[in-house]
Amino acid sequence: MTRLTTTARPRRSARTVASLTFVAALALAGCGGEDAAEPDTNDTDADADVAQETDDQPAEASGWESAVAEAMERAREDGADDEQLEILERGEVTFEEYEAAVGRTIACLREEGIEVVDDEVVDLRGFPEIYYSYADATDGRSDEETDEISQACLRRHSLHVESLYRTSPQAEAAQDEQFAPRRDAVLECLRDNGVTIEGDVSRQELESISAGSMSETGVNCLEEAEAGD
Repeated sequence: MTRLTTTARPRRSARTVASLTFVAALALAGCGGEDAAEPDTNDTDADADVAQETDDQPAEASGWESAVAEAMERAREDGADDEQLEILERGEVTFEEYEAAVGRTIACLREEGIEVVDDEVVDLRGFPEIYYSYADATDGRSDEETDEISQACLRRHSLHVESLYRTSPQAEAAQDEQFAPRRDAVLECLRDNGVTIEGDVSRQELESISAGSMSETGVNCLEEAEAGD
């Protein structure tokens, strides 16, 4: 038997890639620019709008820097190899670096006698990702021993690089762009299934709401909207 390792759905274990960094990337911390001038009491609304835009830009940068710092901390705790740490230190993961890190994980698994299949590059969410499956059992080992070895390979070589790559601002923007044409259909499906949605909600929020609705109704509004494209 093989177990699907999907880079699109991280969780904190062998098949995951640090959900902590995922949360950190979404919960952007706010901060003001160092050079922002003190507003006087006669500032116009237009001046306030400009000040808001100036503040928002450092907030996004600060949030991503926090995500990178947390990924680095967790990677060190997990015993990540030098190659993985060097990528994380740069704060931006290219596809080539991500692909190389995943390749090292796959090589590690195979060296340990753990079969890896279906390793391929896919573009299901608007940016390239590598999906692969690995065996959950090997001869002469218990399933628990096999899983421990698999997780060790992932933590050492690619776990945190995969997380940072998948949750980068570029990856999020690509997913938002891909989701935009289906947004109205997802909203309509959710409302048809008794979900009340008020205000402007993000793609991530709609995905979470859809998952909760599916557990109650059995209807996957994300798939329904995609099928209607």
